[in-house]
Amino acid sequence: MQAFQQLCGFNTLMYYSASLFQEIGFNQPTAVGLIVSGTNFIFTLVALKYIDIVGRRRIMVFSAPGMVFGLTLASIAFHCTCYLLAWHDSEDRLGLGRHDATYRW
Repeated sequence: MQAFQQLCGFNTLMYYSASLFQEIGFNQPTAVGLIVSGTNFIFTLVALKYIDIVGRRRIMVFSAPGMVFGLTLASIAFHCTCYLLAWHDSEDRLGLGRHDATYRW
């Protein structure tokens, strides 16, 4: 159970959260990372209250598919966002879309 918790990838997402948020275009990535960390802290407190009532194994078994889904969704979102940012950067280098009144990023 401990190996599953450590190898699920969430710790990596938390460690690199400021870099990831900066990469996808947030102006204050550290502040966004702190919000994510604060949310993690609050729900850790909630989990501490219910972990012995519900059971560690049961929580892990029921939450594992959600973790897989969430981390897969996050990786797809970061991949697509980085691809879109590269596409917009290439438009800027070519001078396309820069003078368009509807162009917003």
